Amino acid sequence: MQPLAMESILRILGRGSWFSSQPVQLQRLLVSCGEVVSFAKDSWIFDESEDVGALSAVLHGTIRGYASFANGETVLIEVVGPGTWFGQISLLRAPK
Repeated sequence: MQPLAMESILRILGRGSWFSSQPVQLQRLLVSCGEVVSFAKDSWIFDESEDVGALSAVLHGTIRGYASFANGETVLIEVVGPGTWFGQISLLRAPK
């Protein structure tokens, strides 16, 4: 996949209600400070117990979100696509 230009990223992220409701200056700042990272299909991005410390967005493809329970069961809780943000919970957790 070829690198995306800022305008293309802004257009993709603008599909989401949170990003599109932000001032244009903040949208551009978020994109300019970000890094585009690609993952292979079916790869694990991060575990819910990890302190990721980052806010991420889907630009292409889909992400499946799972929840794990104390009994070891893992359940699919969401499937999201381009324009969707994730990882915000790790930003809200108290530092360890």
